[in-house]
Amino acid sequence: MAGGVVEGSVDDVENRKQAAAKAIRVLRSQVRWKPGKDAGHLAKRKVMGHLPAEATADDYNTLIGAVLNEVNSLIYHYPFSATDYYAVSGSMADVVWLVIFGADGVMETAFPPDDLADYLTKRGFVLLGQMGEIVHE
Repeated sequence: MAGGVVEGSVDDVENRKQAAAKAIRVLRSQVRWKPGKDAGHLAKRKVMGHLPAEATADDYNTLIGAVLNEVNSLIYHYPFSATDYYAVSGSMADVVWLVIFGADGVMETAFPPDDLADYLTKRGFVLLGQMGEIVHE
């Protein structure tokens, strides 16, 4: 599996898992973006060929929701500067997508990395576990 080994005390790891689960639940109920950011990310996904030209923001958000609802998706912690971010990777139509969001449940981005393992390793993502093990409804 890609990503680093979970580090820190048992309490730290459990707190990260709980924070990730809370943010995922928020996003499952409604995919939220910073104001105006969804249109820019959608346009970039179209230009990059990740989404078809006719894809809408709703299509993009539906794909994100599908990744976040897949029990086999993997959840990561991504410490960046002094802020905790979380990410979920999962396959949709045989393409592995990475969904990145803040602990507040607000989207940062979602895209299919060319090499997921390399992307995660170079940026210091830490695997927390599988969706079905961490997020309980």
